[in-house]
Amino acid sequence: MKVLIFSDTIWPEGSGGHLATYLYASLLREEDIDVTVIAWRLQGEYRYPFKVIKVNNIGFGKYAFLFTNKIEKLLKESNIIYLTPEPLTLVPFMKKLGKPVVVHIHSYYPVCPIGHLYNFLHGQICNLSLRSCMECIWIYESMRRSYTYTIASTLLNAKLGRIFAKHLHHADAVIFVSNKQKKLFLENIKETFDSRSYVIYNPIPSLKPLTMEEDGVGFFGGLDPIKGFSYLYEAWKNIYLKYPSNKKLHVALASQLPSKIERMGIIRHGRLSGSYYENVYMKIKTVAFPSISPEPSPYVVTEACLRGRMLIASNIGGVQEITEGLKGIILVKPKDTKELTEAIDWALSLDRSEILELGLKNREGILKKFNNSKLVKELIRIFEKC
Repeated sequence: MKVLIFSDTIWPEGSGGHLATYLYASLLREEDIDVTVIAWRLQGEYRYPFKVIKVNNIGFGKYAFLFTNKIEKLLKESNIIYLTPEPLTLVPFMKKLGKPVVVHIHSYYPVCPIGHLYNFLHGQICNLSLRSCMECIWIYESMRRSYTYTIASTLLNAKLGRIFAKHLHHADAVIFVSNKQKKLFLENIKETFDSRSYVIYNPIPSLKPLTMEEDGVGFFGGLDPIKGFSYLYEAWKNIYLKYPSNKKLHVALASQLPSKIERMGIIRHGRLSGSYYENVYMKIKTVAFPSISPEPSPYVVTEACLRGRMLIASNIGGVQEITEGLKGIILVKPKDTKELTEAIDWALSLDRSEILELGLKNREGILKKFNNSKLVKELIRIFEKC
């Protein structure tokens, strides 16, 4: 079987969906499947266990159009076209070539133009009756981007973003990464393709448990409003009054912070990778995940468990599915600063040996729950049905 994967970029660049694509491509190769990844936004040069071909494009993001002349032969020879959501414009073209198309959805795009399914106008998870994309996108982008970018994103995404949803109906299979994601996604699309939709959990990366050298809290979502930093900051202000000197909050994906925030024991980091990432993890004993979006299957949650850490997370999206039955997990109501404060306070009151015991149980539970060999075989079975 020859599988042609289209993904704008791939790990170590990109987000969690790109990590999942990398892991599946690697697992497919281990099953002796011929895999080629087509990428158009990959910047660096990396060694992969599969073939990667960079192609040119015009446009950006989901509005990119690819020049496929470089891969015409691969297109004709491939048995399966496997897409992440961004290049949905390719789906009708691939079907005209007579190729089976499988789309793997890692967010809520395209039913939500920006992928989060959180309605900033109404302050809750979005649905068809609440939909107000232009106002929502304007509020969201204005909190994190320049005025010019906000205008462009609002006009493009609000007017064109959901148009791409119609391309899903040409796909032979649509794969979701959690049952909660599938339910919310299908509730927010007027047409139905339930008979062609499946749920396969994300494969897990190979991560070793790490020792604890300090008693900090880790937050890996940056200052993006959707990740809940503002609620974590309010909780941390209460915590810092109790632990003013020996407890630190490490914030990744935050190259700059106001000085008044840094004076409260908050340490900023940029994008983490390699040994730097591991060094930050060794300074924390608890990971906070206060997201306000119903994230389908966040790798931050999985990685915290694999690293042997306690986790405090919003009870939202696919988080409960991932963590069900694990002892070292505290789930709190999204945006509930009081609950978040109490959970962090309790976690910081435990000594490292207690946290280590809970964290290693989390790791053991995740390894039992998610078997990469079984997951890739489920994916192959879907390919074979198409």
